[in-house]
Amino acid sequence: MQKTFSPLVVGLLAFALGLALGLIVGSTSNQSPAPTGGVQNQNGSYDKGYQAALGSARKLLAKNFPALFQDQPVHEVNRAVLKTIDGKKLTVEFKASALDPLGDGTIVKSFTVSDGTVLERHTPRPMNEFATERDQYTQDIQMYFKEMGSSPNPTGLKMPTPPQPYTSEKISIADLKPGDIVSFSTSADLRTSDSAVADSVFTEVAPVQTATGAATNSTAGTPAQNLTGTVPPVANPVPSAAPQAAPVAK
Repeated sequence: MQKTFSPLVVGLLAFALGLALGLIVGSTSNQSPAPTGGVQNQNGSYDKGYQAALGSARKLLAKNFPALFQDQPVHEVNRAVLKTIDGKKLTVEFKASALDPLGDGTIVKSFTVSDGTVLERHTPRPMNEFATERDQYTQDIQMYFKEMGSSPNPTGLKMPTPPQPYTSEKISIADLKPGDIVSFSTSADLRTSDSAVADSVFTEVAPVQTATGAATNSTAGTPAQNLTGTVPPVANPVPSAAPQAAPVAK
């Protein structure tokens, strides 16, 4: 039987092959630096091979997985590191993959906070408290669907509200400082806009494990830790929809 390979595997193989060829050629030659936008070093061939491999992988993946590379605007970024504060202008650094699925490294962007921007601090709640409310919500949502299914025209039923794993408090720009972890949203397309005005900015307080294993609230990890993903993620700053409950037998 003839073996077939998925387009994803082909794309990854092309990417790896390009990297290998770039490394081999770059290590044995001393050409001019790569074009603007690439890694500027004396072994320009390595960077050319890298860029060629990245381009080939991108084309193959875009052809076979169009949903992954649809030309969709990006309006929000989660867990960016706040670099500087200049009046109402905030400059942040975040992973390039937030704007491009194959993005490498980090990106620095600036945006403006207006009088209409929602500024909040999210602080994780005690885990035992949240777990108790979560268990109660699970029971309530199961009962809700059970009653919905037992009556063709249910009246007076209200879907339970899921508990939030954090508390929110209003803050101002004065409460922010470089090194904070922030998530922000805007109506502008962050892929192309350099003058976006934020609709909302949320800063996070990350739980820190103590010697006894209990979680306490502290400021989030260092910028380097957060950009490399070594700090455990905290609650999503944007409340998510109610989770789907498991079907309940009538």
